[in-house]
Amino acid sequence: MRISASIVRAFLSRSLQLDREDKIWKAWLDLKQREWRDLATLIKSDVRDEFKMRAITILLVPHFQFLPFKWPNNSSLTNLLFLTERPVKSSELPDKLREFERWLITMYVEVAREYADEEKIHSALTYYNRYVLDFLAILPENSREAEEVFGCYELRDPVVFSNMDDCSGYNPLYPILNEEIPEKWKRAASVKMHEIIMAEQKGKERPRENHENALQWYVEQIQLPLVGSDGTIRYSAELLAFQIDFVLGLSGIGEKRLFNDWNVGKILKILSGGQYLELRHRFARHVAFRTIDPFFVHDSNTKHAAKAMLTEFSDDADLVSKLTEVVKNCRIKEEEATKYHQVQVNREQSVLKQMK
Repeated sequence: MRISASIVRAFLSRSLQLDREDKIWKAWLDLKQREWRDLATLIKSDVRDEFKMRAITILLVPHFQFLPFKWPNNSSLTNLLFLTERPVKSSELPDKLREFERWLITMYVEVAREYADEEKIHSALTYYNRYVLDFLAILPENSREAEEVFGCYELRDPVVFSNMDDCSGYNPLYPILNEEIPEKWKRAASVKMHEIIMAEQKGKERPRENHENALQWYVEQIQLPLVGSDGTIRYSAELLAFQIDFVLGLSGIGEKRLFNDWNVGKILKILSGGQYLELRHRFARHVAFRTIDPFFVHDSNTKHAAKAMLTEFSDDADLVSKLTEVVKNCRIKEEEATKYHQVQVNREQSVLKQMK
């Protein structure tokens, strides 16, 4: 049985001492038509914390039906979480109000999770993730409060969606891996993903839709920071090694293309050093011997990666043979492309001669 709106309102009413302050609040509302900017101004004003707490409650509520006091909902939004700009940053709040905001978020997340069948409420989890990351950056990483806040982070998109540009899955994994927060939480998020992936692998859990396969999302989000960059990630090589070691240890992945060819060299570079030699070797073999969409040398990036693997693992005869074949095929294609280009140039020159 899920938490009812009336229970949430009653709980907030006691916490905010509404009976004592309600007349003053109503008088403030009656002065003019209020909007979210007034709430942000109120939080920064020289007024009692009770009224600032009301403003924070409104700005964070998952749906206006949970408010225990009057607020004129004159917008098309079901709550103010959907605002593109953050009215007040958690780091800018005094300690008492910041602690109230943290407590409020943990309660609202519990409520939003209970309403999985109501999209307008359940989707609020996406926006609470922003605040969770704020608090993980502020709170001492070994504190009980930080542990509690981390538990509020939703790794999977709350609502299923799919369009030409994007789709639901584990989009929230990217920000928690790349925000400026302690690595403890990035590792903890990775461990949670490992548990989800293992549950899917064993058939204990199933993706809501085919496009939400946890393993595919995991390896995609790990590699996303490498796209169009020099191979920079926002956490340690040790954590990347932990992530890749997990993936390579899964059964039935030998034939799958999990790591993009253009990222192979970057990953090998990050995992340089003697402590990762065995992992690099396993990674190289996985890349070289997959059967679906085999490793393909097609530019200077992938050519460099192939040569690096050939050089480092020259004592692995099977790997050397496979990569040598891949490099040879690339050379043949390059020669064919050069010949074709020359033929086209000659044809054009021939036509131009006739035009003189």
